[in-house]
Amino acid sequence: MSLLATHSPESLTLAKVADSLGAGTMSLYTYFPSRDALLMAVSAYSLSQFEMPRERADWREFLLAWLWAVQKHHERYPFSFKTFSWTGEVTPALMKIHAPVNQILRDQGLRGKRLAFASAWFLASAMGLMSSKCVSSSSHVSFGHIDELPPAMQDVFLELHRNMPAVRPEKILEFGFRQLIAGVEQLLQEEPRPRARAGARLKKSADRPGARVLRALR
Repeated sequence: MSLLATHSPESLTLAKVADSLGAGTMSLYTYFPSRDALLMAVSAYSLSQFEMPRERADWREFLLAWLWAVQKHHERYPFSFKTFSWTGEVTPALMKIHAPVNQILRDQGLRGKRLAFASAWFLASAMGLMSSKCVSSSSHVSFGHIDELPPAMQDVFLELHRNMPAVRPEKILEFGFRQLIAGVEQLLQEEPRPRARAGARLKKSADRPGARVLRALR
């Protein structure tokens, strides 16, 4: 796992792993038939170390605690979310992590496509926020070649450069996490659009101005 801290999954090979262990490459094939199998095993192990937060009476507070727990896990195993779907297969360990979120969304009344949209949006937005370089290095931003910009743009970026060290990553995460929960609340408030029956759709089509004109010309 230490290699994944300095290498991307794409660049990792069984030969590199064997070399770091002082073993022969062929010996690894006894345990892992391919690099993909190794990456999936590493992902499954790291995800199994996730510490689920305790239940809360308010689903919003649980989601907030869940987001912070995932962030803590991401800091400990930064590669785990890069490798979990390496072969296109979602592991049971990841499903267990996502399960409480999906259950909360369902318990709040979301079903079908609305549930799928809310789950995909929430999880993707959370992962994107946690893995953002702006969060991990907000106090170390450097603006190179700023002199190539117009003076007005330079002023804005210089102001950012002066104040960026005061921006703490945990504040960005706290704000972002609460916006995600607010987004879920907004989705819950949106009324699902009822599906029009076939007869109603035909009648609506027949009542359009163009249809009325055609009927008058007959």
